[in-house]
Amino acid sequence: MLYAGLTRELTRRPRTFTEKMSEYDFFGDFDVTARPLWFTPGILLDQRSGSAAGKTRDFLDTHLFNSTLEERPGIQYKDRLPKYGSMETILPGNLFRTLMMSPDKEVLESYGRGQIFWMGKKRTMFQVEELGDSSSAKLEDGSCSTEYVQVSASEINAFDSYSVLGASQRYLVVRGEGVFEHLKFSNQELSCVPISAIRDFLDAVDA
Repeated sequence: MLYAGLTRELTRRPRTFTEKMSEYDFFGDFDVTARPLWFTPGILLDQRSGSAAGKTRDFLDTHLFNSTLEERPGIQYKDRLPKYGSMETILPGNLFRTLMMSPDKEVLESYGRGQIFWMGKKRTMFQVEELGDSSSAKLEDGSCSTEYVQVSASEINAFDSYSVLGASQRYLVVRGEGVFEHLKFSNQELSCVPISAIRDFLDAVDA
């Protein structure tokens, strides 16, 4: 979702509808080597504490409309609300944070404050409000406290301790500590990203 949105799908490969629906294949859908860019999971932050919002979203939501009982989807012309589905707005000032990584510094520097992108199947519009300083990273092997990362259920055993922010059938979003091969950033405000969480991306770039 983040890659598609923040690259404006410029590297999307042509695939038939049947191919797209048969199975999830990120590297089949996108040519990552053409724009080598990777992200840690996007996390909604609590504006007051700066911590991850998690599942409790009441303080973020200013409006939620949900209607799935209408017989015919469409538009209610008097108030312009959809008859079917849901929509949500987020209070100003709350941030959606991710750590962006690339072996090409020019790719990172192509992003700037104020840029607008579309994200997700519902085509939600979002704008870049803050950009941190670029920081170099080096490969290390040893103890590491991670950013939030996406891992498979089998990879969770690499952590000595961890907390789970979210989960799906394909992956877990976790933050934790362990001893593993990782990227260590020179900026002390950033911790590390385990290689296992971005191995597919590295292999695609090297290919």
